[in-house]
Amino acid sequence: MAEISRAELKYFVERQREEIKTLNEVGKILSSTTDPQEIIRLTASYLHRAFPVALCGILFLPRRRLHMIPFAPIAPMDLNTAIRQIREKASALLRRPVTEEDSVCPEASGPSPGWLQPSTPLRSQLVSPLTVQGQAIGALSLFSGQAEAFTQEDQHAIGIVADQLGAALRNAFLVEELRRADELKNQLLSIVSHELSTPLTAIKEGVNLILDGALGDTTPDQKDFLGTVNENADRLERLIQKIKTATELMTGQSKFSVESFDLRTLLANVEKIHRPLATTKNVHLKIMDHPKPLFWPIDTKHLTVAVSQILENAIQATPAEGLVTAKLTASGNEVEIQVVDTGAGIAHEALPTLFEQFKSIGDIHNRKMGGLGLGLFIAKALVKGHGGTITVESSLGQGTVMTIRLPKQNPSASP
Repeated sequence: MAEISRAELKYFVERQREEIKTLNEVGKILSSTTDPQEIIRLTASYLHRAFPVALCGILFLPRRRLHMIPFAPIAPMDLNTAIRQIREKASALLRRPVTEEDSVCPEASGPSPGWLQPSTPLRSQLVSPLTVQGQAIGALSLFSGQAEAFTQEDQHAIGIVADQLGAALRNAFLVEELRRADELKNQLLSIVSHELSTPLTAIKEGVNLILDGALGDTTPDQKDFLGTVNENADRLERLIQKIKTATELMTGQSKFSVESFDLRTLLANVEKIHRPLATTKNVHLKIMDHPKPLFWPIDTKHLTVAVSQILENAIQATPAEGLVTAKLTASGNEVEIQVVDTGAGIAHEALPTLFEQFKSIGDIHNRKMGGLGLGLFIAKALVKGHGGTITVESSLGQGTVMTIRLPKQNPSASP
């Protein structure tokens, strides 16, 4: 009995060792890529090396695909028979009918029989379910030219591979769907911004012509009305420019043109842009300049957009009679542009997602501020392109402090 126990223990240890080895090898393969087709190819190649596999079939029901990968010449009739057998055995294994619509089979790639090379007959088959969190999502089927080619140990090892493969394919296809959705979003943003730009230009030109007297004198009421149209056209133009800038950043098309520029002048230009908004909202705007010129290697256009967005958000978030302060300081090889407001502040739990795409500060304040939720995303990306950072300190009822820090180095070619 002792001899039998030692033999059983040895068998158990060997099996555990082989299981760990299989998990390790398959884990390396599945973690090397997120491309579903590459995952299928690499897994099938591993199975061919490890077992006497002439044909590998991978059924993935969420995509309604049956992938057939031959490793030996297979006659078309045998291939069709194998496909039918996979559907039949998968139906029994998964306890649901697997139809041709559920398992569309692209043309199999790999060796095919030729005049001088006989086809390989398929004499044995092994099928293992692909499961994720207890839910069957497909099947892994292996065919061999040998009779009774797969042992119980093989079946156990292939079951381990199937479990890993199911999770990897599910995750890979989710990543692919997210990538496609992101590409579609970027294409849509690009099209929308382009299509809106042309009619908007025509509207602004028409309004300016009327204001200049092209159609005769205008009454004060007409001038006020046309002025309102112009203001809203300018607002829409800024929104379109935000969409264009965000699209360029998200697709890696944004480029930096570096020059040595006085940051005091940049801050003064930003103040000039937003002073009317502060006046309209009755918000006090205070600029604390550096005492002397402060030249820095920057992309003037991009950094102006970033600082402008931070300052605009601060003014929008601050109630009447509140204060917004913009301060420029330098220390060694770093400069800081800090914007402080006395607005409503931002909840601590909202801070981690503040700079994400389409995440508006208005969301935090019941969308009272409006906006697309692209401004802070753009600001952070443009500052990052300069090798810098944006930090935020805020809590509800305590206002907000946003700080841009820029090192004295050339900005990167793209953020």
